[in-house]
Amino acid sequence: MVTNILNRLPYDFKNYKIIQIDGGASKKIFYRLFNNKKSYILTDFISDIKEYENYIKVYKFLKNI
Repeated sequence: MVTNILNRLPYDFKNYKIIQIDGGASKKIFYRLFNNKKSYILTDFISDIKEYENYIKVYKFLKNI
């Protein structure tokens, strides 16, 4: 599964270590990307586009608060 996400990442992240994180009941897949200096959490909505669209709506609302 990690190899699938690696193919979709920008070049700048190709040298990061990637591990899949256990998720909840949703279809989202979570990954931790890290190197010596930085760490990121990546959420992959590839299995549920509707959930992604809802996430974007909430983000747009909350960013203006």
